[in-house]
Amino acid sequence: MDEAPRMLLVEDLSPRLEALAAVLQSRGYVVDSESTESGALEAVVRVQPDLMLLDLSTGTGLDHAFCRSVRSQFDVPIIAMASMEMRAEVPAVLEAGASSFVTRPLIIDELILRIRAVLETSKRPIDVAPESYEAGPLIIYPARRQVLVRGQRVALQRLEYELLVALASRPGRLLFRRELVDLLWPDRQDGPNNLRNLINRVRQKIEIDPYRPRHVLTVRHVGYYFELSPSIEGTHIETAGLATAVP
Repeated sequence: MDEAPRMLLVEDLSPRLEALAAVLQSRGYVVDSESTESGALEAVVRVQPDLMLLDLSTGTGLDHAFCRSVRSQFDVPIIAMASMEMRAEVPAVLEAGASSFVTRPLIIDELILRIRAVLETSKRPIDVAPESYEAGPLIIYPARRQVLVRGQRVALQRLEYELLVALASRPGRLLFRRELVDLLWPDRQDGPNNLRNLINRVRQKIEIDPYRPRHVLTVRHVGYYFELSPSIEGTHIETAGLATAVP
């Protein structure tokens, strides 16, 4: 039987930390928690977590510089948590090495899906492709270069297919625009001008509503990422002393 994944929760507000830790434990994860930069770095060495959940907090040192420090020293994936007011900080944290992010107030089902996606990506050998990538009505079969949406085969041009697989094979991970341009147009200079059009064409073919995409998502001015599961009405975190969701 596989061991339960170990989470390191780094959060500077004690009641919120305790609430989230309790919920993650109820979902079968082993959870260690720290509230300071130095304590978190020591804990990475001591407990060797499978994943770090990092709450971005103003004025505590828990920011993109801390994220970069962790990723430069340890091979541990990081999911950043940010309030809507701190969304401006998210691109810097992703560029510093975070694998993904979620916004507060947290919906626990969405968080668990993102945790699973990041853990699966971190475990998978990069030269072994799975039999398929599945995201709701979308299924991609890499060996056959075949894409189905609601059971119907979708005809994708070569670059459309390569873009979709580049994103879907790294669910929840932001791919910077420069990364995608270098991957898709290694010998041409017009990639930056064509990327947005290519993204739009892929959305037209795979999204239920291309103007409100649920799978191929944008971090404005930074890049794109693939969401395995669209936003859902999930279970909010409730604990004694906290009236509703953890903010």
